[in-house]
Amino acid sequence: MHIGIRIAVVTTSMAFLVGCSARAGDPTSTVDPFFTQLLGEARNGGASAAQIAVLEEAAAAGKITYAQAEVQLAEYFACLEQSGLDPRREPDREDPPGYRIPDYTIGLGDEDADLDAALALVDVCYTEHYDFVDTAYQLQPAAIEAENADIESQRAEILECIAEHDGDADPDSTTDELVNAIIEVGDRTGVWCYEFS
Repeated sequence: MHIGIRIAVVTTSMAFLVGCSARAGDPTSTVDPFFTQLLGEARNGGASAAQIAVLEEAAAAGKITYAQAEVQLAEYFACLEQSGLDPRREPDREDPPGYRIPDYTIGLGDEDADLDAALALVDVCYTEHYDFVDTAYQLQPAAIEAENADIESQRAEILECIAEHDGDADPDSTTDELVNAIIEVGDRTGVWCYEFS
């Protein structure tokens, strides 16, 4: 029997809201603060030089591309394979719709495998080769905009669900206010009034 895990990093604006404007006080800045923050975390958090280079490019461009994420995913897979693990690509997810997210599984070995040791290897490889780029790709402004558009496409249903569970939102609520109400209802009741369409 082969033991494996499905890795699904679920990151949405509900978990992490960031601004995407130029640095305060410097309207001419071409460095995106979202990527600059992640770049600092990557430099202090054990990221490879390749991951840092991608984040530097993203900070200057204000975005990270699917292709850049895929290159780092390949580096992550190479590390996993060198560690004796079995990563496999799965069909991309579209969470939110229209925004492709690389998906994969990792075979950890047979039933006699030391799962704690295997998971520790997964963590080491992820941090070094993919963590910060993965986070940047899934939480960058373009991803948040796509998710906000999806939330807006479900506004009526979301408002109804929030009202049914004694949440606080009305038809004039901003998208951010809807997100906050979704989180509040979910935390309080376990009912999530939003799912990717």
